[in-house]
Amino acid sequence: MYTLAGIAIEAVSVKSWEENVQERIFKPLVMNSSGFTGLSVRPDNHSLSYFEAETSGKLTARTFLAQLELIAPAGNIYSNMTDMSKWLIMQVNGGKYKGKQVIAATAVEETKIPNSISDKRGRYDELSNAIYAMGRSLQTYKGTKIISHTGSIDGFYSNLSYLPKDSLALFIVHNSVSAGSLLSVMNLPLIDILQNRELTDWSSRYRKDYLEDQEKNKKTVDEINALQVKNTVPSHLSLAYTGRFNHPVYGDILIGLTNNDLQIQYRSLRATLHHWHYDQFITMDDGKGFPDMRISFLTNDKGEIDRISTRPFEDPLTEFVRMK
Repeated sequence: MYTLAGIAIEAVSVKSWEENVQERIFKPLVMNSSGFTGLSVRPDNHSLSYFEAETSGKLTARTFLAQLELIAPAGNIYSNMTDMSKWLIMQVNGGKYKGKQVIAATAVEETKIPNSISDKRGRYDELSNAIYAMGRSLQTYKGTKIISHTGSIDGFYSNLSYLPKDSLALFIVHNSVSAGSLLSVMNLPLIDILQNRELTDWSSRYRKDYLEDQEKNKKTVDEINALQVKNTVPSHLSLAYTGRFNHPVYGDILIGLTNNDLQIQYRSLRATLHHWHYDQFITMDDGKGFPDMRISFLTNDKGEIDRISTRPFEDPLTEFVRMK
């Protein structure tokens, strides 16, 4: 959705999405510390995301490569708290910043018009069912209307909220993958405090969910491990598995050989492939925070390896074709 919006902006303005953001938002709001990942010079003083390594159980920093320029409108901006506060001030003031109309008030109001129900069930009595507008969710929390937008990318989780009746705005971001589920409620304790209300322990509620999910994940891993067929060997010599395998959407997966160990390179992932059974190989947690991948090598009628099958980014099963 956001990518398509960016493409439409470029078509109408005959300028890049980045140029439009720079000229129409960054410049008038004096957001001098904000830029675009992969296109701007990243500040030396920048935060990292952290994940909980399976092998050690410790929080470990993880560095991500730049997002694709194609999906820039969906999450390629970096910023800081000072700049984001200027964006929020403009939102609370109906598109104005320091007396200047940066975005038309009618355009700001248009983004608040509900289009669909995003939370049909509703889980907690304190929160109404969320309805989705133009890139924003609207709901009430203990009777107070909240307009918010959450986001997650590269191990960072954010919640941008404002209370229109109170001229109050919040921007919260955290960088721990294990606490990712908190992004939709991490604003609520602050709203309780600012509204002088009884504090609801959202952290304990979501920690319970987290521990249950951990147990489910462990059970799933145990079930997968039970399916391994022991004492099998690959059908080909190691060199036969190497090469470049392509998918028109997901791009290239490179399989190489180092000291007789198969190595996979896919975007920012570089890892050893461990034999699982038959012609299936897996990556294993090496303290870098990438999800484990299972690679199945497939053959043509001649018995030659010509494809691999995997779930990129845990997406549906996809085949990559060997390139000659």
